[in-house]
Amino acid sequence: MNEQTAVVVVTWNKLERVRDCLRSLAALPEGGFDVFVVDNASTDGTAGMVRDEFPGVELLVNAENLGGSGGFNRGMRHAFERGYGLIWLLDNDVTVEPGALDALRETMAARPDCGIVGSKIYAAGTGLEFIQELGSFIDWANAGIRLNRNGEFDHGRISETVEVDYVPACSLLVRARALARTRALPRPGALEGLELFDPSHFLYWDDIDFCHRMTRAGWKVLACGRSVVNHFSSGERAGTSTTIYYNLRNSLRFVRQYVEDENAFRATAQRRLERAAERAGLFVTLGRHDLIAAKERGVRDALDGVHGRIDDLDVVPLAAPSKEPLAPLRTLVLVAQRPHIFHQCRPWFEGVLDGSPMTYLVEGSHLDDVAAMERSNVVGHDGEFRAGSPELRAHAGRFDRVVMLGKDSLFVNVVEAALSLGARETLYVDFYGNMMPLDAGTLDEHRRHAESFRTRWLAALDESNLIKAREQ
Repeated sequence: MNEQTAVVVVTWNKLERVRDCLRSLAALPEGGFDVFVVDNASTDGTAGMVRDEFPGVELLVNAENLGGSGGFNRGMRHAFERGYGLIWLLDNDVTVEPGALDALRETMAARPDCGIVGSKIYAAGTGLEFIQELGSFIDWANAGIRLNRNGEFDHGRISETVEVDYVPACSLLVRARALARTRALPRPGALEGLELFDPSHFLYWDDIDFCHRMTRAGWKVLACGRSVVNHFSSGERAGTSTTIYYNLRNSLRFVRQYVEDENAFRATAQRRLERAAERAGLFVTLGRHDLIAAKERGVRDALDGVHGRIDDLDVVPLAAPSKEPLAPLRTLVLVAQRPHIFHQCRPWFEGVLDGSPMTYLVEGSHLDDVAAMERSNVVGHDGEFRAGSPELRAHAGRFDRVVMLGKDSLFVNVVEAALSLGARETLYVDFYGNMMPLDAGTLDEHRRHAESFRTRWLAALDESNLIKAREQ
């Protein structure tokens, strides 16, 4: 196998991140690779920075923003035409650890049936080695994904290589020979005889679709625990309404393409829309009406078969604007999230609660991981947070404020649990720092909004071309 490797970094308006990425590549002790940066028409000076600071890097500048799919396609085609045996795709917001590339190449060499292998991905910028994912699996029943090892604290322990459904393009090594369509299914996303990313996705689910087509063509997709990269967007409260739109739209497009059974397709699409309705209802309850448009547009465009880049979508951050500190009160924080989410949110809500004496109530199964964060004011709690449980009743009346660091899927349970403590002030906070006061009417309001979205979107599904085309 020709191990000469092309490294393809795709970027758009992230000058500092791509600089860090290229510096980490330059520091790799392993050799046998060349770096190509595909710039998607950035306006922040990225192209000039790459030319000036990294003369050994070949720069490919697109005339317009082609998204992740279009950017990686240009880089892969460029590398394939020049005879590279391996092509390593990297997002612009990753840094690579020494040995990351060699571990991927060794895995590929040991497994001739492997077409794609990805890295173990750490959530960067947190100061802790917790895993974003070691490959992932497609949740066909819900048009979703299950991240392998997500949120686990690693400390260098996890080194296995596992077979998965896909690995994300933030670190994906593909065998160039696997791109030849002689072993791949014909797809609209293939360009000039190569099996590449489907450009109609533009962003999100394009790497899932790419890996799935590779497995259907007979190649294995692996994730290598000995290869480590750091992914900054997973370690920060980042993201915009763009994420909401493309994730929702493209997940439904993916299901439409590959689930052949009519009843199974309808059931999966319904479950996906029901989850979207719950989240949309929560946006309304949180007062984030500015995010509803992305949900509405994602549903409508998915049902209408719209694809590619959308330029007229309002882009707003998922993270809430900074809030003024609250009055200092004795505060109990119910951590109904996994420890890594708690760790990522903690600087924000501790700033808002500045001066308040705080106690954290954490599920007992997570105590060891929380201890790794050197938290001294943590109390264990056995089981889930449920109103009326003996463990929760023991804290009733002891605090002036209860703050629930909640999880969307547990919203109803955690709100009931927080209100049952009878504090003077009860608040709900999500991962992005959106905060709202809780009262007896909160759940009724949430259910009403969620049901409104659900009823309307499921009716639209029944009338959409996604259903009618399959019934004809």
